[in-house]
Amino acid sequence: MISSPSSTPERLAAVLAHAREHVPFYAGRIPIGDDPYRVLATLAPLDRETVRRAGHRLHARNGSTQGWRATHTSGTTGEPLTVVFNHPPQELEFKLLTRHADRLGLPQGAGSCT
Repeated sequence: MISSPSSTPERLAAVLAHAREHVPFYAGRIPIGDDPYRVLATLAPLDRETVRRAGHRLHARNGSTQGWRATHTSGTTGEPLTVVFNHPPQELEFKLLTRHADRLGLPQGAGSCT
């Protein structure tokens, strides 16, 4: 059994290593063996134009994309942007919608959100 990293620096280093090895966009942008906090500080936040240009290069090459859901948004700029959700964000969204429906007293089940 492989143990997961226990400390925050180890977890951050594991995330950065995963991005370097599996996400084409980050392949040449993340150095090996440096302090993970310093590496993170050098990575610029992704703006809308960078996300649009990078496209599928921001998707990890490992794992299955089956069941991923894409949604399109125009945000505040009016320019279309595609956002892809894998399973954990979809599950979180479902939990939040279910909690909201409970608070409003709405029935739950198939078709109740139509």
